[in-house]
Amino acid sequence: MSQLPVFGQAGQLDVSAQANIYGAGHPSPPGPAGGGAGILPPSVIVTAGEVIIFQVTGEVSYNGGGDFFGPDGSLVGGTQMGGGYAGISGITHSSRSMFLIGVFVNDQDPSCCTAPPALDFSNDSFANLAPSTNQTFFIGDGLIGTGTGDPQRFLVPTGATRLFLGFADAPNFSGVPGTYDDDVGSLHVVYTRSIPPAPEILRQPQDVEVKSGGTATFLVQASGKGMVRYQWRFNGARISGSTSTSLILENITAFDEGDYTVEVTDDTGTVLSKSARLTLFRDSDGDGLSDSFENGTGRYEIVYGKFSWHDAKADAEQRGGHLATITSQSEMDLLTNAFGNELLSKWLGGTDELAKGQWKWVTGEPWSFTRWYLGQPDNSGGQQHYLWFNTVFGLAWDDINEGQQLGYVLERGFYTNPNNPDTDGDGFTDGDEYEGGSIPTDPNSKPLPRITAQPQRTNVIDGSSVTLAVSANGFGSLAYQWRFNGSPITGATDATLSVSNAKHASAGKYDVVLQNGGGTTTSATAIVKVTPVLEVERLDNGFVIIQLIDSRALGWTVDASADMKTWQRLGAMTYTDGIGVFLDAAVSGTPQRFYRVSAP
Repeated sequence: MSQLPVFGQAGQLDVSAQANIYGAGHPSPPGPAGGGAGILPPSVIVTAGEVIIFQVTGEVSYNGGGDFFGPDGSLVGGTQMGGGYAGISGITHSSRSMFLIGVFVNDQDPSCCTAPPALDFSNDSFANLAPSTNQTFFIGDGLIGTGTGDPQRFLVPTGATRLFLGFADAPNFSGVPGTYDDDVGSLHVVYTRSIPPAPEILRQPQDVEVKSGGTATFLVQASGKGMVRYQWRFNGARISGSTSTSLILENITAFDEGDYTVEVTDDTGTVLSKSARLTLFRDSDGDGLSDSFENGTGRYEIVYGKFSWHDAKADAEQRGGHLATITSQSEMDLLTNAFGNELLSKWLGGTDELAKGQWKWVTGEPWSFTRWYLGQPDNSGGQQHYLWFNTVFGLAWDDINEGQQLGYVLERGFYTNPNNPDTDGDGFTDGDEYEGGSIPTDPNSKPLPRITAQPQRTNVIDGSSVTLAVSANGFGSLAYQWRFNGSPITGATDATLSVSNAKHASAGKYDVVLQNGGGTTTSATAIVKVTPVLEVERLDNGFVIIQLIDSRALGWTVDASADMKTWQRLGAMTYTDGIGVFLDAAVSGTPQRFYRVSAP
């Protein structure tokens, strides 16, 4: 395989007339049908998102040298290979045959998947083309016109790692590939790759999950040169009229499930967004979690960069998740199917740093499933205490030292069984465990009561009533015990606590302990203050009576002043049933009089 040159530099290769484009990504070319299967097509390494242009020269023949044609092919007949072969799409052209063809593929064998639809290149004077992986496309001489014009620009699709170049041949250029045995000649291909300067997608559309009949919204944010234009696609097909930065779908049904992308175009080129998945909310086991979430859809992410294991752990937690844990074969399969070789050289959430040989997950989940490579872990050098996908070992586990600088696999939540509401069998549903902050895959981790509204501090007057309340989700049966200054209050075992005729002795710190099958949670402290009530009244005879409602009967004294600067002690209150009284008979003849009461 040829290595692509540095961006902006040219590379070159020769393509034999017998290069069978349907051998792309395969160990041998498919066929034959009415003749030889040809040879495997040459390939080059590519990177998703880059643009490649071609300059092609030379001549080939499909009839043993009787007639030779340039890279754009013969004008005798056409090409009608509309079906897909070995996972590679067909290709059609109404008037040309034996023209140079390209196809982008990923690291998988194309036979694993259904071939994408064939493209029709009857009009081959395009300026830009963004084919999907495994979808063949017309290159010819690489120019917009035949022999003249600007270079055509080909966008490498997401996931593509290789570009193959070859020809589509068959009896009468129709049907199953074959008849390469009489093809002669070759083409010389010079190719240049570059990263388009714009547009740039600043915010990718995100996966959404909605209930039947609901509304789904996809958003994109991009910058570019000149006017930036948008075209949304559903499963690759353009959605008519959907040309803004948002796509809003109402009254969602199962027919709307699939992959949504947006094509962003500016004056310099076009870029395709990442795919966002629309999934209909389904909850087969009734635990409040959708099946897709429990299966792991959207919960995993590859975080690229250079992290030590501990830095990766901290970064994952800051993102609201944790280093990925793999606790079953089904979860391992989910990850490898979703990311493939992207998992290589990435940290996982396993370590034996606390006790050599005793591997644990960062979440505390049981260490029961393993996928160690043969002979691992070996703790080579005595410092290998951290789990990763080793580049050499493929999708198997290895231990390595802390100093490595790697990306990591981020996981949000836990892999639970969508057909069992209580995956770990601890008596709490998976949904309750998520809400309660416990681990739904660990029977020893159970959700504690979660307080949704705390009791509030309050200030009441002496002799009135006070009510304190708490709201909580107990995830099952829930018991309450109110406390006053740390001691249980007899009989106070409801969500509310009422204290009638509150006295000074009622003032203090209140809280409530909540208990369920997982353990206990204590509320915040609510401070209750009881305030004495002071009343001042002038009687008909001109005297002033001062009353203080204070259950403590502390022996308050009364002072008076004409200017609030100089005070005179009048005397002490007398108490009856918690009410202090003082009668000021000396008030007569004073223009104004202020009073204050003081505790001894």
